[in-house]
Amino acid sequence: MRTPYDWLAKQLLLHLLQVRGSVETEHEIVTEPQSIDVVFVPNPDSREDAERLGLLGRMASTTSMFEAYSDAPSVSEIRDCLRKQLAWHRALESNERVGTSDVPMLWGFAAGDPRTVIEEFELHPAHGWCTGVYKAAPALRLWLVVIPQLPRTRETLTLRLMGRGPTLEGAIDELCQLPQGAWQRVLIEPILLCLRFEISELGDETEMEAYLMRTQNLFDEFCERKKREGIEQGIEQGIERGIEQVICQQVARRFGENVARQVLPLLAAIHEQESLNEAALGIIEIDSGDSYLDLLKSLSKTKQ
Repeated sequence: MRTPYDWLAKQLLLHLLQVRGSVETEHEIVTEPQSIDVVFVPNPDSREDAERLGLLGRMASTTSMFEAYSDAPSVSEIRDCLRKQLAWHRALESNERVGTSDVPMLWGFAAGDPRTVIEEFELHPAHGWCTGVYKAAPALRLWLVVIPQLPRTRETLTLRLMGRGPTLEGAIDELCQLPQGAWQRVLIEPILLCLRFEISELGDETEMEAYLMRTQNLFDEFCERKKREGIEQGIEQGIERGIEQVICQQVARRFGENVARQVLPLLAAIHEQESLNEAALGIIEIDSGDSYLDLLKSLSKTKQ
C-alpha cells in the first residue's frame, strides 16, 4: 500500500466491482514477487449492474487489472504494470482459463497529471469515451484514466472518489447530495468512513486533514439519519456495511485471524459511536489480541 488514497481506490474497486464479477486485491504473480492492485473477471449475468456502475461498469466488461496511483504514475511504474499484465496472462494461459489472444486489459487510474506517461506511450483520448480516458495502441491493451480530467457527472462519481484534493472533496460533496437511498451512498459511505481508521494507523492525519473534516460531517449526518429513522440499532447496521468489516481486517492484520473471528459478535453488542471509536483506536494502542478482546468485552457490557 502506498498512501491512504491508494487504500481508498482499492476498496472502492473491490466493493463496486463485486456486483459485476470476481474481484481480488493484491493478486500475487507466481513468476516473481510482485502483485496487482486489483484483478477482475466479469460475471456475464450482471449486465444491469454494469449500467449502474456508470463509467466503471463500462470498463468492467472484460478480464482486467486495475492499478491506482495517488499522484501521476511514472513511465517506469507503467512498464512494471505491463510486465505484471503479461505475467498474469501467462499464468492464466497455463491454467487454460483464456486463449492466447485474451490479454487482460490494463487500467491505470492517475490522481495527478501523467503527461510524461501520455507522451512516452503515445496515449490518445479514447474515441467514444468521456474526457480523461486515454488509450494506447490496441496490442498493449493499456488504458489510462486521468481522474481530475473526468467530467463531473453521476456516471464518473465513483471514479472521482479515487482522486485527491479538490477532486476527491468535490466528489464527496456530490455523494452527500444524492438521495439517502441511492446505491452509491449505501455502498460508498462506509468505505469513506473506514478510511479514517486507515489514516490513523498510517499516521497521515496532517496530509488528510481536509478529508477528515469532510468525512466527520458525513459521519455525523449518517448517525443522525439513523436516529431520525428510529432504527434502534441503526449505527450497528451501518457498521455492518463497512466499518465493522474494516475493523476486523485491521484486527486480523495486527493480532491474527483467530482474534478477528471473535471480534464480530463483540462489535455487534456495541451500539454507541463513542464506544466504537474507542474500539477502533484500541487496534493501534493495544499490544495483544487478548487485551483487545478484553476491551471489546468491557465496552459491550458497559452498554448492556
